[in-house]
Amino acid sequence: MEKKTVLITGASSGIGEGCARKFAMNGHRLILNGRNVEKLNAVKDELEEKYGVEVWLLPFDVRDRAAARAALDSLPEEWKAIDVLVNNAGLVIGVDKEHEGSLDEWDVVIDTNVKALLAMTRLVVPGMVERGRGHVINMGSIAGDYAYPGGSVYCACKAAVKGNNELSFAEADKLIDELLKLENPYN
Repeated sequence: MEKKTVLITGASSGIGEGCARKFAMNGHRLILNGRNVEKLNAVKDELEEKYGVEVWLLPFDVRDRAAARAALDSLPEEWKAIDVLVNNAGLVIGVDKEHEGSLDEWDVVIDTNVKALLAMTRLVVPGMVERGRGHVINMGSIAGDYAYPGGSVYCACKAAVKGNNELSFAEADKLIDELLKLENPYN
């Protein structure tokens, strides 16, 4: 199996940490992102020791596009060809009724769960397209299909992720068709 370079956002705990473990078990090189440097270092140390994989840390808040761009630009050349992007960073704050919710909390939730996912995809996928290969995994939630009381903004964000995934599939099919036409000498 070919060793891939995998970037995982929100990799310091939860599902992101679980993804890091699974990719490490399969021998892939990992770029781990998160805000908590101490937790990221603990995950890095464990994965390197347990699985013998290479791990690079990119600690930044995914809501900060300038920090995201700078972090990706800071990667050594041999780490820049990201094969798999796992957009996992996400959060939920508050369970207020929609008419009582905090607009500031909503900004944090939307900026993390939707806008950061879009920004990370925008920053990483052009390299994948240029290389003619790559995978993007966007963490969704059943909350994108089935809303629950007090989850208005989180559920809306996860519905947006679902919609983005559907659009990405359609765009990928179109891109694949275009690449095949370019590569097929019989067209």
